[in-house]
Amino acid sequence: MEKKELKNKIESVYGTQREFAKACGVTESSVSRFLNGTRAWRGETVIRAAKLLGINGDEIEAYFFPHLLAKKAN
Repeated sequence: MEKKELKNKIESVYGTQREFAKACGVTESSVSRFLNGTRAWRGETVIRAAKLLGINGDEIEAYFFPHLLAKKAN
């Protein structure tokens, strides 16, 4: 799964990154940085975001850390 999948999930559930940021308790700029890879997702934020988006535990790595899956595949 690619980073764009998380962006698509956010937009399908919340409509905009802004609305998701409000629900998640972070700034819109933080969400943007999370999505473009200039800021790393951290523990509680990942858990809160996953719950808000309906992402189960088995999918967290694929949505939030796809670069780790790519490394495992190689």
